[in-house]
Amino acid sequence: MVEILEQARAHAASTRRPQLALEIAGGIDIIKATAPIDVPLVVFVERESGEVDMGVITLSLPVETKNQA
Repeated sequence: MVEILEQARAHAASTRRPQLALEIAGGIDIIKATAPIDVPLVVFVERESGEVDMGVITLSLPVETKNQA
């Protein structure tokens, strides 16, 4: 999501729309500020036998990033 907004902000800036670029940059800041630090993902794995196992993996930002947040 942030990558798309960064592209939109860059396009607005390159087409001489500084107010729009500023508003998009503000939106990017809001998204980055409220993004979760730990993200749980539900994973389904199908084995060759046809059984399906389920688990949860938590993706986490590095400790340095957590300390800054």
